[in-house]
Amino acid sequence: MNEILSVKDLSVGFHTYRGDIKAVRGVDFSVGEGEIVGIVGESGCGKSVTAHAVMGLLPKENSFISGGTISFMGKNITHLSDNEMTALRGSSMAMIFQDPMTSLNPVLTIGQQMTEGITGVSKGDAWKEAIALLERVGISNAKERMKAYPHQFSGGMRQRVMIAMALMGKPKLLFADEPTTALDVTIQAQILELLAVLRRDMRMSIVLVSHDLGVIARICDRVNVMYAGKIVETGSVGDIFHKPQHPYTKGLLNSLPRMDMAGDKELPVINGQPPDLLYDIQGCSFVSRCPYAMKVCDEHCPKSHIISDNHTVECWLPIKTEQGGDVV
Repeated sequence: MNEILSVKDLSVGFHTYRGDIKAVRGVDFSVGEGEIVGIVGESGCGKSVTAHAVMGLLPKENSFISGGTISFMGKNITHLSDNEMTALRGSSMAMIFQDPMTSLNPVLTIGQQMTEGITGVSKGDAWKEAIALLERVGISNAKERMKAYPHQFSGGMRQRVMIAMALMGKPKLLFADEPTTALDVTIQAQILELLAVLRRDMRMSIVLVSHDLGVIARICDRVNVMYAGKIVETGSVGDIFHKPQHPYTKGLLNSLPRMDMAGDKELPVINGQPPDLLYDIQGCSFVSRCPYAMKVCDEHCPKSHIISDNHTVECWLPIKTEQGGDVV
């Protein structure tokens, strides 16, 4: 499988009045051609910051990339200029943002917003292309809908419009940042099915960012589990959901409600709070919340450990289990 995106040792920070926040700390992941890769983790773990860094959408006033490389289709795009990134966005990579309710301009019609970014063709041709895209994402009576305003659309319809807008430039890579947030379960399923169909028909690669494990399990090929600015486990959907190795991954999975669970049984929770990323973390970032924590976890950052093909984990526990003794 050809590699579309390769992120190596990416670190992103933000200047604040308290000091520099290390929001992303040495992230590695890749995306193959036609592949759907998930990034999952609790709120504040760095998922969206990672996506925005790749897209060149970090706020200029206080953000910085302190290390690592981002390669897109074999080209290093880590420190491209605004004009160079603008040329890539839309035509080669695109993004669906978190909230469809606020991502559309309320005073412009859907048609105006769909066609304003189309260049090189006549207004009439751009209008026809936008109508065809709306139909492709499942919006009926698209010709008339082009004249409507966002407030005349439901949440699910607005999300479909956002997807159609992202497809205008026929991108090779699509970032979907929490694309089903605030949508009911039925509409969620429709949006995920739509993304799967677009991947198949357009041979498009997708990075799906979510805190919802059910969403990730439904359409992803591979999954990256993120915690406190680092990817702590990566593997196929089968690896992550059936053979999780990191205690954080296990905690996330255990917190999901199950059909076979007794009605009066409380869901397990992950106690404690994530670490403050203002400060350097010497050992494992999950140590204060981990039920399996050892002395080595507090003193040394865990190494990346290969479990099987494409399944790796940053945790001392599986290393100790395999070695049956000291790990350092």
